[in-house]
Amino acid sequence: MMTNSKSPACTGRDKGLDQAMGTPDAMVVNIDGMAAVYLSQHDIARSLGIERTMINVWRSRYADFPEPDVVIGLGTEKPGIPGWHPDRANEIRAWLAKHPRLLSH
Repeated sequence: MMTNSKSPACTGRDKGLDQAMGTPDAMVVNIDGMAAVYLSQHDIARSLGIERTMINVWRSRYADFPEPDVVIGLGTEKPGIPGWHPDRANEIRAWLAKHPRLLSH
């Protein structure tokens, strides 16, 4: 997991990222002058048809949930925002396939 104490700048949403988990946008992060695109918890939840809070629940309850690639804005007062590289969308779907009861509620 990549964690930046520099708090990389989130430069907005990339509207052309239709291929990323079927979502129309994702986080664009500027780390040391290089732009990178990451899926937010909201992006993942929306693509799965669930509430964003479920991603938080799964991350806290299941140690095998895929770790984020970056945590944006780490601070002492608020937790950082996790982001997953779009290439890991299938890994997240595979994790969910191993836990099918999570979507049966």
